[in-house]
Amino acid sequence: MDKQVRLLMSRLAAQRVGQLLKTQLTYRQRETIKLRSGVGDGITYSRPQCAHIFNTTVANIGRIEEAAIKKLKREDPLLWDLIVEMGRMRKAGTL
Repeated sequence: MDKQVRLLMSRLAAQRVGQLLKTQLTYRQRETIKLRSGVGDGITYSRPQCAHIFNTTVANIGRIEEAAIKKLKREDPLLWDLIVEMGRMRKAGTL
């Protein structure tokens, strides 16, 4: 896939994700998804790191994340697939 196309996909997805995060999720769900997926700054955090940030347990972060993912998948399943694929590309260094 061409680098310009990947960049455009990334920007469009980020805009749509931003809209969904603001309208569909609670504050903790929104921030957990941002931290875990790297949406925004590109830095991903582990569940233990998120738990430390929010002063809660790793299990609670897992529940928050699962509820948020469920909401996002229900609202826009194709967008969620794109987020997952972009995460893979970012880890592989192709994005």
